[in-house]
Amino acid sequence: MPASDGRTRSFKDRLLRSCAVADTSEQPTLGSTDWHYLTPEEEIVFAIDRKRFRRMVVTWERYEQFKGVSESSGFDAQTEAARRAYPQWCGPGKDKVLDQWEFADFAKEFGALTIREAVAFFQKYQFWCVRNGITRYKDDPPAEQQSQ
Repeated sequence: MPASDGRTRSFKDRLLRSCAVADTSEQPTLGSTDWHYLTPEEEIVFAIDRKRFRRMVVTWERYEQFKGVSESSGFDAQTEAARRAYPQWCGPGKDKVLDQWEFADFAKEFGALTIREAVAFFQKYQFWCVRNGITRYKDDPPAEQQSQ
């Protein structure tokens, strides 16, 4: 994506620009139980500042993109350049693996989030995955027993 001066924006520049747009968005953060919405209960339990939540969502989406998890079309030359610059977060054995502390470092570096904000979002997302049956633990009862 070219900047107004004709230069191509870096992965970090694009993410921060997207975060700035998200910070001023009027899009609701309530109204659904999908992962990119914040319920009042999650806001309390994870101590998430609703005004910072959209930034968290944008940063998480870009982290998934960076890790090769996202199915979005945003994986491009700038993403690849960022991956080369941060090999500790990607490559053999690390791609498609989402890690709380790695996300915290990524979010601080690229999304201007605090480590506490990043960890809170990561945990919120992980518990959403558990509640929706995406993440299962070895000792969980079979899904059909849980609904009874």
